[in-house]
Amino acid sequence: MGMAQRILQDRGLAQEVVQDTFVELLEKSTDIRSEQSLVAWVRRVAVNNCLMRLRSGWYRYRLFNPEVATEFPDPSSDSERQAAIRDLERALGSLPAATRMVLWLHDVEGYTHGEIAALMGKSPSYSKSQLSRGRRKLRARVGETQASEINSLTEPV
Repeated sequence: MGMAQRILQDRGLAQEVVQDTFVELLEKSTDIRSEQSLVAWVRRVAVNNCLMRLRSGWYRYRLFNPEVATEFPDPSSDSERQAAIRDLERALGSLPAATRMVLWLHDVEGYTHGEIAALMGKSPSYSKSQLSRGRRKLRARVGETQASEINSLTEPV
């Protein structure tokens, strides 16, 4: 849910992705051979569902019609970490969808440039350039003083 929400910047769409992912899991559960492959498969299905949403004409229509779009809710907390996360989410939300997707998949989910390229139907150099541009834009928006905090928050798990 967290991955989908940050990629799509919409809680409702993220809930739809989670629901679609679990429906697909139930439909194809007999094809899964081991528990270890289950987690990776579920994550891949969720990422693919996010990509399908980003490619849809409805999503693009929503981007260009602000009255249709919903605002990404801010978490409520006064702690410094929560404030840094809020700043990061705002900065991520200001990036183009493709850049945000590449940045999230690489820095947070731990995908390689080759895997991202295959998912998006692009070349690995596309993924690398989008990642570079995205990081540069994040640094500019959040500020160099918080860049070290962002790097610690976006380390692959």
